[in-house]
Amino acid sequence: MNQSPEVIAELAEIDDQLGQHFNRYLENATKSKETYQLHVVDERLLQGLSERFLERARQRAEEQAQKGWIITLDDYVDVLNNADNSALRKPIWQARRKVAYKNGPDGQHPEYDNRQTVLQIVKLRQKRAKILGFKNHAEYALQDKMAKTPERVSQFLDDFCVQIKPAAQRELSELKAFKKAQGGSSEIQPWDLWYWETRHKEHTLNLDLEEVRQYFSFEKVLKDGVMKQGKLFWDIDFVERKDLPTYHEDVVPYEAQINGKTIGFVYLDPFARKGKRSGAWVAPLRSHHIGEYGQEVVPVMILVLNIAEAPEGQPNLLSIGETTTVFDEMGHAYHGLLSRVEYQAQNGVARDFVEVPSQVPENLVYERPILELFAYHHQTGEVISPALIAQIKAVKDYGAARFELGQMSLADVDMKWYTSVNLPDINGVFDFESEALSRTRLIFSNEDGLISTNFGHIFTGGYHAGYYGYQWARVIGADLYAAFIEDGEFSLEQAREVAGRFRDHILSQGDRAEALDLFKNF
Repeated sequence: MNQSPEVIAELAEIDDQLGQHFNRYLENATKSKETYQLHVVDERLLQGLSERFLERARQRAEEQAQKGWIITLDDYVDVLNNADNSALRKPIWQARRKVAYKNGPDGQHPEYDNRQTVLQIVKLRQKRAKILGFKNHAEYALQDKMAKTPERVSQFLDDFCVQIKPAAQRELSELKAFKKAQGGSSEIQPWDLWYWETRHKEHTLNLDLEEVRQYFSFEKVLKDGVMKQGKLFWDIDFVERKDLPTYHEDVVPYEAQINGKTIGFVYLDPFARKGKRSGAWVAPLRSHHIGEYGQEVVPVMILVLNIAEAPEGQPNLLSIGETTTVFDEMGHAYHGLLSRVEYQAQNGVARDFVEVPSQVPENLVYERPILELFAYHHQTGEVISPALIAQIKAVKDYGAARFELGQMSLADVDMKWYTSVNLPDINGVFDFESEALSRTRLIFSNEDGLISTNFGHIFTGGYHAGYYGYQWARVIGADLYAAFIEDGEFSLEQAREVAGRFRDHILSQGDRAEALDLFKNF
């Protein structure tokens, strides 16, 4: 579409303003999160939390010349999963909901409120879409995705809700019955949900999740697990390059090679630290392409995790979820490393397909031949047992309907922001978001707080009008997983052959063809 110089200038101005708002949004979310800490002096509040956790919290207190323990929002998952005392879980849950919202989690920093920034980002994106002839930003953003239109996304989510919500309600009923059987009421508050899920999961599967951690040392998960997977599937070796400069002492550069030939570089940034954005992602610094003089230019990328680093002298042991995340993010890295496109712009794929490459490493991580590469008890050196493997695989399916409904709720928030004609003012953001969440909410609460002020995926990341893509990709990922399983069994020999096809038809292709055609060719 040809545009006048005036329109081009206006679009450039919108992009410039968006960039400023993106930076403000991320800075506010990070700084707001870091304002909160809970100083605990009564050890009874900490029952249920591991010694590993307590030592980390104790060290924080010592660094501030305090007695007792200091808990931050980096501890959110540990506390909500494992703290026996609801009086500890509740303030942590409430604080997380108030990151970059109103006065913030500590109640003292209104300058980090992101509500106005959210509104400005959405308004600017809607304005750009209308200049370009689209009804709204969702219609503009979806034109090059597999779903193509907001109407198709809406239908996908509607169908998904019809199928998944009854199962999620049944799961919640089972959870309430379990809680009541333990001697309490059946009522579950939002800050209780993860705790009782964990207890029910351990009870139902006869599994101690803290004991499972003992088999998942970060170093082995990384080098003997997901990197070894790359070697077995695609002959990739990773060579640590301590000679290369980095932006932080935690960052470890790796050179990826096939048969001694460099195919790219991955800068691993594994641990949480003050000032670092939360979450996990892969960011390309340079994508594969053919240079001006016909030379191959290899990709360079950053792989970011936010693992809570263990106290000095102790191993970094991962949960099942953290282990899955390592494999998931490395799947994105393999997508970049194995690209063989000619132009940098060809490396991008449809946003609702971008999660597909990560699905293969993630879905295969708990197959016995993969686990036996790296899952050794960090003290005894004993390899993980077949019985424990079976229990861990069962964990993947536990609460699956509630998890998917939760993901769908985020997709509903995303689509509501980018399809709505009438946006709220700053005081109406809470009600606007609550309306988007209404059909997926199973546990109702009047607690104040927002998702949108700390939801970078859809405001500063690439998932605006695209968060549904996580579920879209999992549907495709299930078919890819099935290709690796022959007669119900997984073998490394079979996997290598299928992984070769996966590389040739999907990972190496970028957007040379429509995403659906890439999938069909595989």
